[in-house]
Amino acid sequence: MEEQVAALREKGVSAFYFNSSLTDTEMDFVVHSLTRFRSQYVMLFTSPECLFNVRLQNVLSHWKGNSQLAFIAIDEAHCIDSWGVGFRPDFTRLGELKKFGTAMAAFTGTATPHTLQVVIDRLKLQQCTVIKTSFMRENLFIEVQEKKDNAKKQVATILQEKFQNSCGIVYCARRQDAMDMAQELKKHKHKCHICPWHPK
Repeated sequence: MEEQVAALREKGVSAFYFNSSLTDTEMDFVVHSLTRFRSQYVMLFTSPECLFNVRLQNVLSHWKGNSQLAFIAIDEAHCIDSWGVGFRPDFTRLGELKKFGTAMAAFTGTATPHTLQVVIDRLKLQQCTVIKTSFMRENLFIEVQEKKDNAKKQVATILQEKFQNSCGIVYCARRQDAMDMAQELKKHKHKCHICPWHPK
Protein backbone atom coordinates (compact mmCIF):
# COMPACT_ATOMS: atom_id res chain seq x y z
CA MET A 1 0.00 0.00 0.00
CA GLU A 2 2.72 2.44 0.96
CA GLU A 3 4.46 1.99 -2.40
CA GLN A 4 1.22 2.41 -4.38
CA VAL A 5 0.35 5.59 -2.51
CA ALA A 6 3.85 7.00 -2.95
CA ALA A 7 3.77 6.30 -6.70
CA LEU A 8 0.36 7.99 -7.08
CA ARG A 9 1.47 11.03 -5.09
CA GLU A 10 4.48 11.38 -7.35
CA LYS A 11 2.02 11.65 -10.24
CA GLY A 12 0.00 14.30 -8.42
CA VAL A 13 -2.88 12.04 -7.30
CA SER A 14 -4.20 12.60 -3.77
CA ALA A 15 -3.80 9.17 -2.18
CA PHE A 16 -3.80 7.81 1.37
CA TYR A 17 -3.49 4.43 3.02
CA PHE A 18 -5.02 3.19 6.26
CA ASN A 19 -3.70 -0.06 7.68
CA SER A 20 -2.49 -1.67 10.90
CA SER A 21 1.05 -0.34 10.42
CA LEU A 22 -0.19 3.17 11.35
CA THR A 23 -0.26 4.51 14.90
CA ASP A 24 -3.55 5.84 16.31
CA THR A 25 -2.30 9.40 15.73
CA GLU A 26 -1.49 8.60 12.10
CA MET A 27 -4.91 6.96 11.63
CA ASP A 28 -6.60 10.07 13.03
CA PHE A 29 -4.57 12.24 10.64
CA VAL A 30 -5.66 10.13 7.64
CA VAL A 31 -9.32 10.25 8.68
CA HIS A 32 -9.13 14.03 9.25
CA SER A 33 -7.49 14.48 5.84
CA LEU A 34 -10.02 12.30 4.03
CA THR A 35 -13.03 14.17 5.40
CA ARG A 36 -11.62 17.64 4.84
CA PHE A 37 -9.52 17.19 1.72
CA ARG A 38 -10.54 19.40 -1.19
CA SER A 39 -9.44 17.67 -4.37
CA GLN A 40 -11.15 16.38 -7.49
CA TYR A 41 -9.84 12.87 -6.83
CA VAL A 42 -8.88 11.12 -3.60
CA MET A 43 -7.89 7.47 -3.43
CA LEU A 44 -7.89 5.45 -0.23
CA PHE A 45 -6.06 2.13 0.06
CA THR A 46 -6.98 -0.11 2.96
CA SER A 47 -7.51 -3.75 3.90
CA PRO A 48 -10.73 -5.60 4.76
CA GLU A 49 -9.34 -5.98 8.27
CA CYS A 50 -9.26 -2.17 8.66
CA LEU A 51 -12.19 -1.24 6.44
CA PHE A 52 -14.80 -1.92 9.12
CA ASN A 53 -12.98 0.24 11.65
CA VAL A 54 -15.50 2.82 12.92
CA ARG A 55 -13.29 5.68 11.75
CA LEU A 56 -13.19 4.46 8.15
CA GLN A 57 -16.90 3.65 8.13
CA ASN A 58 -17.50 7.28 9.14
CA VAL A 59 -15.28 8.45 6.26
CA LEU A 60 -17.26 6.35 3.76
CA SER A 61 -20.56 7.63 5.18
CA HIS A 62 -19.25 11.20 4.93
CA TRP A 63 -18.22 10.65 1.31
CA LYS A 64 -21.58 9.06 0.46
CA GLY A 65 -23.47 11.91 2.13
CA ASN A 66 -21.53 14.43 0.05
CA SER A 67 -21.79 12.38 -3.18
CA GLN A 68 -18.02 11.89 -3.14
CA LEU A 69 -17.86 8.09 -3.03
CA ALA A 70 -17.56 7.14 -6.69
CA PHE A 71 -16.07 3.66 -6.80
CA ILE A 72 -14.98 0.71 -4.65
CA ALA A 73 -12.34 -1.67 -6.04
CA ILE A 74 -11.56 -4.97 -4.33
CA ASP A 75 -8.26 -6.61 -5.19
CA GLU A 76 -7.39 -10.25 -4.45
CA ALA A 77 -11.12 -11.01 -4.46
CA HIS A 78 -10.49 -14.77 -4.44
CA CYS A 79 -9.80 -14.38 -0.70
CA ILE A 80 -13.58 -13.98 -0.24
CA ASP A 81 -14.03 -17.70 -0.86
CA SER A 82 -13.39 -19.79 2.26
CA TRP A 83 -12.03 -22.49 -0.05
CA GLY A 84 -9.98 -20.02 -2.04
CA VAL A 85 -6.24 -19.41 -1.94
CA GLY A 86 -5.30 -17.20 1.02
CA PHE A 87 -8.77 -16.99 2.62
CA ARG A 88 -9.12 -14.10 5.05
CA PRO A 89 -12.38 -13.96 7.08
CA ASP A 90 -12.80 -10.18 6.85
CA PHE A 91 -13.10 -10.48 3.07
CA THR A 92 -16.49 -12.19 3.59
CA ARG A 93 -17.90 -8.95 5.01
CA LEU A 94 -17.15 -6.87 1.92
CA GLY A 95 -20.71 -7.36 0.65
CA GLU A 96 -21.75 -4.94 3.42
CA LEU A 97 -20.24 -2.14 1.29
CA LYS A 98 -23.30 -2.35 -0.98
CA LYS A 99 -25.08 -0.17 1.60
CA PHE A 100 -23.10 2.77 0.23
CA GLY A 101 -24.81 2.33 -3.13
CA THR A 102 -21.77 2.93 -5.30
CA ALA A 103 -20.14 1.11 -8.20
CA MET A 104 -18.03 -1.87 -7.19
CA ALA A 105 -15.47 -4.02 -9.02
CA ALA A 106 -13.61 -7.11 -7.86
CA PHE A 107 -10.29 -8.30 -9.29
CA THR A 108 -8.45 -11.60 -9.05
CA GLY A 109 -6.07 -13.66 -11.08
CA THR A 110 -6.74 -17.00 -9.38
CA ALA A 111 -10.50 -17.61 -9.21
CA THR A 112 -11.91 -21.00 -10.13
CA PRO A 113 -15.50 -21.03 -11.51
CA HIS A 114 -16.72 -21.91 -7.99
CA THR A 115 -14.73 -19.06 -6.39
CA LEU A 116 -16.00 -16.63 -9.03
CA GLN A 117 -19.60 -17.47 -8.11
CA VAL A 118 -18.83 -17.13 -4.39
CA VAL A 119 -17.34 -13.67 -5.03
CA ILE A 120 -20.41 -12.58 -7.03
CA ASP A 121 -22.78 -13.88 -4.35
CA ARG A 122 -20.91 -12.51 -1.32
CA LEU A 123 -20.45 -9.06 -2.90
CA LYS A 124 -24.10 -9.06 -4.03
CA LEU A 125 -23.07 -8.20 -7.58
CA GLN A 126 -26.36 -8.88 -9.35
CA GLN A 127 -26.23 -8.65 -13.15
CA CYS A 128 -22.53 -7.90 -13.11
CA THR A 129 -20.20 -8.07 -16.08
CA VAL A 130 -17.50 -10.73 -15.78
CA ILE A 131 -14.33 -10.16 -17.79
CA LYS A 132 -11.98 -13.12 -18.11
CA THR A 133 -8.68 -13.29 -19.94
CA SER A 134 -6.33 -16.17 -20.48
CA PHE A 135 -3.38 -16.60 -18.14
CA MET A 136 -1.29 -17.43 -21.20
CA ARG A 137 0.91 -14.42 -21.99
CA GLU A 138 2.83 -14.49 -25.25
CA ASN A 139 5.38 -12.04 -23.86
CA LEU A 140 6.30 -14.34 -20.95
CA PHE A 141 8.56 -17.36 -21.19
CA ILE A 142 10.72 -19.51 -18.91
CA GLU A 143 14.36 -20.21 -19.63
CA VAL A 144 16.66 -22.19 -17.33
CA GLN A 145 20.39 -21.49 -17.26
CA GLU A 146 23.14 -23.06 -15.21
CA LYS A 147 24.09 -20.85 -12.28
CA LYS A 148 27.64 -19.53 -12.42
CA ASP A 149 29.91 -18.40 -9.57
CA ASN A 150 28.66 -14.81 -9.57
CA ALA A 151 24.92 -15.23 -10.13
CA LYS A 152 24.11 -11.53 -9.72
CA LYS A 153 26.65 -10.52 -12.33
CA GLN A 154 25.27 -13.28 -14.56
CA VAL A 155 21.75 -11.85 -14.27
CA ALA A 156 23.03 -8.32 -14.98
CA THR A 157 24.81 -9.56 -18.12
CA ILE A 158 21.71 -11.42 -19.36
CA LEU A 159 19.58 -8.31 -18.88
CA GLN A 160 22.10 -6.17 -20.73
CA GLU A 161 22.45 -8.60 -23.64
CA LYS A 162 18.86 -9.74 -24.11
CA PHE A 163 16.50 -7.22 -22.54
CA GLN A 164 17.88 -3.77 -23.30
CA ASN A 165 15.09 -1.14 -23.27
CA SER A 166 12.60 -3.57 -21.68
CA CYS A 167 10.70 -3.62 -18.40
CA GLY A 168 10.85 -6.51 -16.03
CA ILE A 169 11.04 -7.94 -12.54
CA VAL A 170 13.97 -9.83 -11.02
CA TYR A 171 12.74 -12.12 -8.25
CA CYS A 172 14.99 -12.71 -5.25
CA ALA A 173 14.46 -15.05 -2.32
CA ARG A 174 15.59 -12.68 0.43
CA ARG A 175 15.42 -8.93 1.00
CA GLN A 176 19.21 -8.67 1.13
CA ASP A 177 19.43 -10.48 -2.22
CA ALA A 178 17.05 -7.90 -3.72
CA MET A 179 19.23 -5.04 -2.41
CA ASP A 180 22.43 -6.70 -3.66
CA MET A 181 20.89 -7.38 -7.06
CA ALA A 182 19.88 -3.72 -7.40
CA GLN A 183 23.45 -2.66 -6.58
CA GLU A 184 24.85 -5.08 -9.16
CA LEU A 185 22.53 -3.68 -11.85
CA LYS A 186 23.58 -0.14 -10.96
CA LYS A 187 27.25 -1.17 -11.25
CA HIS A 188 26.52 -2.37 -14.79
CA LYS A 189 25.14 1.12 -15.49
CA HIS A 190 21.76 -0.12 -16.65
CA LYS A 191 19.93 2.87 -18.05
CA CYS A 192 16.73 2.20 -16.16
CA HIS A 193 14.91 2.95 -12.95
CA ILE A 194 15.93 0.26 -10.45
CA CYS A 195 13.76 -0.13 -7.38
CA PRO A 196 14.51 -3.00 -4.97
CA TRP A 197 11.53 -4.15 -2.96
CA HIS A 198 10.88 -7.13 -0.72
CA PRO A 199 8.01 -7.60 1.76
CA LYS A 200 8.78 -7.49 5.45
